[in-house]
Amino acid sequence: MAEPFRTVELENGLTVCFYDASNRYYGDFHRVCIEVKIEIPLQLMRLSEEQLKSAEKLKAPLSFATRLERMGVAGDELQRIRDALVDSFLTSSSDYFTKPDFVRQLLKKKLSERSRPILFRN
Repeated sequence: MAEPFRTVELENGLTVCFYDASNRYYGDFHRVCIEVKIEIPLQLMRLSEEQLKSAEKLKAPLSFATRLERMGVAGDELQRIRDALVDSFLTSSSDYFTKPDFVRQLLKKKLSERSRPILFRN
C-alpha cells in the first residue's frame, strides 16, 4: 500500500493513518475514498497476561480499519473534501480511540469474529 497522506498521533500513543484511494469515475467527477487504519503495537495494549495470550491467537497485528467516502466530487473540490472527511472523522472518533478500554474492546470484538462459524448459502 502507498504511504499515508496524513498521520495523526493520538494522546494514548496510537497513530491514525489516512490513505487516499480516490478515483475519477466520469468526466471531472470523482469518488473520494479514504482508508483509515490504526495498527496497535503490543506495547501499547496494556493487557493482562490472559488478554495477551488471546491477542496472540489472532496471528496478526491488532488493527482497526474503516473507509470514508464521498461521491460526485468535482476535481477542484478534491482537496477540500478530503480534508473535511478526515477532520470530521477525527472530531467524531478520537474520543472513542483514546478511551482506556478501546484496545480491550477491539481485541474482544476481533476474537469473537474469529470464533464465529462461517455459514454458506446454497
